[in-house]
Amino acid sequence: MKHLVFPVRLVEPYHQTSDKKCPSRKKIITQEKWVGKDDLPVLVKKIIKASKITINEKDNRNYLVRFKNKPEDKDKWLSNKDTSDVQIYLRRFRASRREEQSHQL
Repeated sequence: MKHLVFPVRLVEPYHQTSDKKCPSRKKIITQEKWVGKDDLPVLVKKIIKASKITINEKDNRNYLVRFKNKPEDKDKWLSNKDTSDVQIYLRRFRASRREEQSHQL
């Protein structure tokens, strides 16, 4: 079997594209954009629990979020819409739940 090789002659210099050339490109909003009432950035530490609520025959997910710069008693339930910026924490939460379920079997 032949090993895979990338031909160096195909390498091109990187040029960052401007927003004018690609206006439809989505801007990534990092979680540092969240600002609390005290004007400090609200940073998510982890997602602790999840709950599913049915409203008007639609399932809505809520997540109990723990913040880095706040005490544990300030944990807050956020809806699925409010947690769009913290997808990595949702993935970690779901992975930890899968691990717990596999250990129980």
